[in-house]
Amino acid sequence: MSCNEIHLSYEEQLNRFISRGMLVKNKTKALERLKHISYYKIKQFSTFFMDNNGNYRKNTSFEAVIQNFYFDKNLRMEFLKCSEKIELSIKNKIAYLLGIKYGAFGYLNFSSWCDRTKPKEEIQNEELKFKKKILKKMKLFSDNSIIKDFVINNPKEPYLSIWRLSEVLTFGEALYLFEMMSQKNKVSIARNYNLKVDEFTSYANNIKLVRNLCAHNMSIIHLRLRTIPKINIDFSNILNRYDRIFTSLLIIIYFTKNINPNYKFKTLYHIVCQLIKRNKVAKIYGIKNYKLLKKYIKT
Repeated sequence: MSCNEIHLSYEEQLNRFISRGMLVKNKTKALERLKHISYYKIKQFSTFFMDNNGNYRKNTSFEAVIQNFYFDKNLRMEFLKCSEKIELSIKNKIAYLLGIKYGAFGYLNFSSWCDRTKPKEEIQNEELKFKKKILKKMKLFSDNSIIKDFVINNPKEPYLSIWRLSEVLTFGEALYLFEMMSQKNKVSIARNYNLKVDEFTSYANNIKLVRNLCAHNMSIIHLRLRTIPKINIDFSNILNRYDRIFTSLLIIIYFTKNINPNYKFKTLYHIVCQLIKRNKVAKIYGIKNYKLLKKYIKT
């Protein structure tokens, strides 16, 4: 095997950071951190403090890197909290629309609500695949009271009603239903959030991406987006770079405000204020107007 990685003691791990120019203010505490946070996790967060030669910039401390780690962790927790509200809302809107227009089981007939510009054969294939997915979910979540009660009370129904189904769909599966919808149906969903269809699609897919990263304990604080979401006027007044995590944060704030105008972002506001204490750091995150950012979060 050609892998040259070897086991390092906690002391050796810390010395590697020091050898690249990192300062350690309290060695005992630093070693304790390494016992609970992996070397590669800390190394990942330390890249923010590196120069082009792979060395740490002057006065970079181990403690600052750990602080960066906790900023990211707290940011992920806030993102997950808000994204859950958004997911529940979107799934509810989709179920309500399909239910009121096509009945409890009308969603099973894709041709009645899907985009009719798609080839007929494609719609039929998607319908078959989705029905198989429903049956798998009914088996997987058979002990869930939402599924169990339905099966007991409706023994002749092979599939769930749209309202019950929405409770066991993933966010990605809910967005799949949205993507399959006719333009008229898409407009109805997007209008709930004062968005155009392309804006809704762009925002929802961005939320799904970052939410999945958060759910898998992946770093988001230094995320660079490959696909740039649609940018509205409020966002463009606050940011001058749209490939950073603050674009995603503004999106979840926008959605959450639409769902609950009285929601308070106290924890998120505190995290942002702590993270961007200096103008230089704000620029790295693509923020051109820190005051407007704070106002957008707070009001």
